[in-house]
Amino acid sequence: MPIDSTRGVLGTGDINPPPGLRVETPEQKDLYRATMEFERFFVQHMLSGMKNASKAIGGDETSSDAGTSTYNDMAQDQMVQAVLDGGGLGLAAVMYQQIGENTGVVPRKDAA
Repeated sequence: MPIDSTRGVLGTGDINPPPGLRVETPEQKDLYRATMEFERFFVQHMLSGMKNASKAIGGDETSSDAGTSTYNDMAQDQMVQAVLDGGGLGLAAVMYQQIGENTGVVPRKDAA
């Protein structure tokens, strides 16, 4: 079943795969977008866990009003985007290659 990039958070904008990763066909672009969204989700939860751990360890005494909470959420979103803009963790590229090869969307490396 093909991925429908017109729904959900996958988006339809330009993608910037790392050098050496061939993302050419619409199916490949949709698969890469999906793996990037998974990496975004992973990084968000990793940073959220780090924030919660630092609060528990350091006894965060900052105000917990709605304004501070909103600011912290925005700051975390910017950190996630910075990680992804900097090339991410590499998880999306690995998943793209493995899922793509297993589904036939991406030619196997040994067949090229």
